[in-house]
Amino acid sequence: MRSLIVAVLLFATSVPVPGGQREHLPAHELAELLSDKKLCQEDPEKFHELIRQAEFRRIGDPRVISALVDLLEYRWIFSWESLLGGTNRIRPITRMDRFPACGALAAIGKPALDQLTQVLVSGPSDSTRFANSVAALQHIFRDVPSEGVEYLQEAIESSNSPGGKENLEAALTCFNEQKLMFDVEGKYQGTCVSGRD
Repeated sequence: MRSLIVAVLLFATSVPVPGGQREHLPAHELAELLSDKKLCQEDPEKFHELIRQAEFRRIGDPRVISALVDLLEYRWIFSWESLLGGTNRIRPITRMDRFPACGALAAIGKPALDQLTQVLVSGPSDSTRFANSVAALQHIFRDVPSEGVEYLQEAIESSNSPGGKENLEAALTCFNEQKLMFDVEGKYQGTCVSGRD
């Protein structure tokens, strides 16, 4: 039974390749493909599958995390069939659906914290990258939000740049309120709005 579960998980988290087979890519190859802008434009479905592989495998490799951070603004244009996975069950569309790299970084968890924090420090706080970094942090610390508050407070204290401190304080405000400055469509709201979308 255990081997059947492992086989199903490996099948579900591998990338489709020509001929209907699935390929389980090593981290360095996955990072290289995630950095391929041409692939993103020419085959968005395969590109989305690569992001999903990083999410499901929770690859904490710094190269994969860096490639995903570069994709924080990548917005997936999906079909309802692909979103629902062949089921008829209706569910809300979340930020993680619209911006799959955000979901992948959230699933990777704490190994992604340093690079997410760098996005927050560099700002600007009215960018999609910033909002998706806050959303990923909210997800990472969802079980114990006080750890997230403590993490951001320590980042604020250790920040050397006034702009970075200001950005981290804006992130902390949104984190505390469990809200973001962007709606699910990525539209800037100017103030914190619900991040639970």
